[in-house]
Amino acid sequence: MEETKQLPVLEAQLATLKIETEQLVRELIGLCDSAAAKVEARSELRGKRVAEFSDRLQEFGVRLSLSQYSQSPYSTFQSTHPDGWKAFTELATDSTERLLYRKMKGRYELLLDDLANDYPVFLQSP
Repeated sequence: MEETKQLPVLEAQLATLKIETEQLVRELIGLCDSAAAKVEARSELRGKRVAEFSDRLQEFGVRLSLSQYSQSPYSTFQSTHPDGWKAFTELATDSTERLLYRKMKGRYELLLDDLANDYPVFLQSP
């Protein structure tokens, strides 16, 4: 009976935590978007500068171009953080987005939708 009396307090705490969680997820979405925009701008500038330099070197028979990573820069985490590595590789192969930040943003948007729709996984007690 005593536990039932606490129900309104627990529901209020749940509502507060849900609002805070939604705010934090929105912030993560914004950070991912900002990081992706900066990476894209940096890549565009790098491509432009390499092309300009390559044009200058043509008279010497030299041509420069950019290439993709031959190995993921995150692969060192495979042995040190196997659970995180598994989640990362699932995320990396799950989307058509090229940038990790865009993929993460998409996942956070799904999480936000789930929270807004009272997705039961987040509201169940252990």
